[in-house]
Amino acid sequence: MKKAEIIAKLRSNHHSFIEFMKGLDKLEFDYRITDKWSARDQLDHLTMGLKSLVRIYEMPVLAIDQAFGKTTHPNRDYNSLKAAYLQELREGGKAPI
Repeated sequence: MKKAEIIAKLRSNHHSFIEFMKGLDKLEFDYRITDKWSARDQLDHLTMGLKSLVRIYEMPVLAIDQAFGKTTHPNRDYNSLKAAYLQELREGGKAPI
């Protein structure tokens, strides 16, 4: 996938998510089944992640390199990243809210 396609897909998904959330009433927004995340939890998690990315994107490239280093492995495609993520979840990994 090319950069322009990724940007377009992110914008489309972001818009769809916003429209979905705007359509929920308070009970639906806070509804939770057992230990599953509510829509509010999902929104909080995405907001937390996006705030972190914004802070990183505002940093100069040199500062990013110093803070996080450079990767030592080749780029992975989406399916490889997804498989690694799902494996982490199977091993008990949990995302913070």
